[in-house]
Amino acid sequence: MPFSAAFTSGTLSFTDLIEKVYSSLQLDPFEGLELHAMKDGSEAASKVLKVIGSGSTKLCEVGWLGQDNAVVNTSLVKADDLICKKAPASRKTLKIFIRDSTSKRCPWIVNADLAKKYGIEIEPPEDIMVTILSHFPILSHFL
Repeated sequence: MPFSAAFTSGTLSFTDLIEKVYSSLQLDPFEGLELHAMKDGSEAASKVLKVIGSGSTKLCEVGWLGQDNAVVNTSLVKADDLICKKAPASRKTLKIFIRDSTSKRCPWIVNADLAKKYGIEIEPPEDIMVTILSHFPILSHFL
């Protein structure tokens, strides 16, 4: 899950969670993403094969796509030079996915089956629980 680290700093409302994931999908390239990039002075279809580095020095190995969407050759491109025409997923799709994949409570917790499959910890971090209990002390009776 490429965004798991981005969401461990606190709890979010459902709308804020959707916006954060949606923004992350638009800003951060990930393997398999099909988009456009500049090649030989013109825009060409490409697919991210590998993300290298992090922060402002992020590079992507892209495969240039031919007429049949097959990779015809590869090269390294700065992540900032990638051109995303549309988001990889709509907000509506994200809402459905998150509702189906998480608990319906705060903080958002991935369903046990998915957590086990992808090795995701389902116990909320201690700092988040302290924050929640400081705002809603009554919840300590239910834990």
